[in-house]
Amino acid sequence: IHIETEEQALFERVGVNSSNYIHTSEMFAKKMVQKGVLLENMEFFSVLSVAKIFSLKAKGIFCVSNHVG
Repeated sequence: IHIETEEQALFERVGVNSSNYIHTSEMFAKKMVQKGVLLENMEFFSVLSVAKIFSLKAKGIFCVSNHVG
């Protein structure tokens, strides 16, 4: 197991579309990229929904393992 320190790792902040639907349109994807939204994640939508119900702050850290592009 290799663990990087924060100084060694490369982090990039990007927008994530967290909804209950994953888009399949290439044209829509290009528009999202222009707006800075580079990822989609359905699972985190449930986390955000529960946090909203209980008035909790929520943030996500995503490890991308199947990036296509």
